[in-house]
Amino acid sequence: MQTDNNGQLTFDDTPLWNRFRESFTLIQNGDFAKALKNYNELIAAGADFPEIFPLMKCMKYWLSRLEKIDKYEPGNERAYYLLSQWNTFEQFLEDKAVGHVEKLDYIKKAIYDKITKNFIIEFQNADMTNVDLLINLAEAFIEIHDFQKARDTLIYALKFRHNDPMIFALLGEIYYYLNDQKKSLLNYRKAFYTDAEQIDLAKLNSPVINDLKLLAEEKGFINKEINLWIPIYAALNNIFTYKEKLTAKEYHQLNKKTAKIELKYNMANKSKGRLEPLLINYYIILIDHYFIIQNEADENQFKQKIDTLLRKIKNINETVYNKLRINYE
Repeated sequence: MQTDNNGQLTFDDTPLWNRFRESFTLIQNGDFAKALKNYNELIAAGADFPEIFPLMKCMKYWLSRLEKIDKYEPGNERAYYLLSQWNTFEQFLEDKAVGHVEKLDYIKKAIYDKITKNFIIEFQNADMTNVDLLINLAEAFIEIHDFQKARDTLIYALKFRHNDPMIFALLGEIYYYLNDQKKSLLNYRKAFYTDAEQIDLAKLNSPVINDLKLLAEEKGFINKEINLWIPIYAALNNIFTYKEKLTAKEYHQLNKKTAKIELKYNMANKSKGRLEPLLINYYIILIDHYFIIQNEADENQFKQKIDTLLRKIKNINETVYNKLRINYE
């Protein structure tokens, strides 16, 4: 035991402390039995580190499940069982009042390494590419902050499912943590404008999305309503600042979808429900498209199109219109 610069006692560089610190490597490598043996020997040698006891409980938890884990076939079965056990483990920490567990990330790394390895085994043994499996694999990489592998996995998945909103949303999340703001916002924007209702918000935790969720919740929206209003609040607050024009195919498809929703909206009586934010979203995408390309052709022509769409938004929701029109002046 020695003192630090503030005169506080520390355990740094004592033999027992060094041995305790070595156990972190054992945990990260998934060698829970050796880690537990190490802790028992440290206690017998007189070590008095409060962190040992919560870690011992965690080691015992996983060791009690190893035999059952090994009964599952390598691949999806074992990966999904491990995922379920991680969720149970988090509940165990809460129920047993284990408290703050030193180096919990090391335990998570060990378990999620097993999960990713089993998803990879499943992928390698499959007869055809399973996009959902690739998404699950990417999500597992995100959990342990291996954002480069998560990104590469999802970019590969896009080759087989070109327009998946959840893939775009997860890429937005990944690029946020990779500090690439432009790619992050472009992917978030594409995700929510492609099909906001298909996005699992529980899997998005960046401050960008959390702030937008909060804005929607403060207005009283719940469940999938929040999904539909997120891109609207992003537009109103200039959050999705990076934009791309639509391809000819995307433009044609969006016009068809817009016409269909307009018809449903006009036929609906008092309860417009999801149709209101959905239609406003479509109008915003079209406005952004015209705004981007207006310098490539007849500016007046596209200004008229933008003004027409803004008037349509005004007829639906004047509050949204009043704030949105300022962005295009």
